[in-house]
Order: sequence, then C-alpha cells, then structure tokens
Amino acid sequence: MGKGNFKLEVIGMDPELVEAVARKVIELTGQEIKSPEEVIYTVEQVADITKVSIQTIRNHIKNGVLKAHKVGHPWQIKESNLKTYMNGE
Repeated sequence: MGKGNFKLEVIGMDPELVEAVARKVIELTGQEIKSPEEVIYTVEQVADITKVSIQTIRNHIKNGVLKAHKVGHPWQIKESNLKTYMNGE
C-alpha cells in the first residue's frame, strides 16, 4: 500500500466500534480508510466521473438523490451508491 492509504479489515467486531476506530484514525492521520470491499469517492471524483458540476453532486446529496456520508468535513460516496446513482435507481 502506498503512503496515506489505509485498509481496515475487521472480522467479528462490533460495527459501531469499527466506525469509532475509523473516525479516530481519520482524525489523527487526516487520511481516509478504504474498505477492502468497496472504493470510496469524493464529491470532486464523482463530479469528474459523471461529467456534472461539483455543485450538482452536492445538491443531489443534499436532496437525497445520491447517498453519501460525511466523515469529518468531506463527503464520501461509496462505489455502490455511485453505481445506483448512475443507473438512475
């Protein structure tokens, strides 16, 4: 793994505890944790992929058209949510 990329794989651990650990790692390092199963995108990356403006993506998140989670300050969009959004579901 390259510098700044973290991977968190937890087996048999309480999901709430995993989330708390992930938030703390992000707080301490300023780096996001990437799930082994799914890629996480930023608003800017999604705007580039979908060829729409960053503001449009933010509006779609605000209006519930695109599911995203806020970890710290930036929004994070799971690959599965991006696929659902792009398929118009």
